[in-house]
Amino acid sequence: MMEYAPDIFYSIERLSFEKRMELIKEALPLAETVFIDRIEGMQRQNVPGANPDHWLKTYPKHDSIFRFIHRRGYDDVYRLQIVVNEFIDFIWINLNEEHIPYFLEKYKLVKIS
Repeated sequence: MMEYAPDIFYSIERLSFEKRMELIKEALPLAETVFIDRIEGMQRQNVPGANPDHWLKTYPKHDSIFRFIHRRGYDDVYRLQIVVNEFIDFIWINLNEEHIPYFLEKYKLVKIS
């Protein structure tokens, strides 16, 4: 039986909006997958064919919620997940975990307990 490895969250709240957007734009070309979801009713639904570049030009605002997460869980394929929550719209950027040290160092991200 595999043992659960908790996710690790990093604070990016101290970064300016411009630096957050720089991080996102730098991560996009490295992404293995990118999903855009919208809340419809009580559930998030994938928006098929949504363009991440268009989404980033349209939605993120200074009060958007940005998350930088080292997803671990039960599977053996760990990943870096960057999430921007624009209240009813979300973008999920999934990268291989090999990119984590680079982003931690460049943006001086701090682990949240």
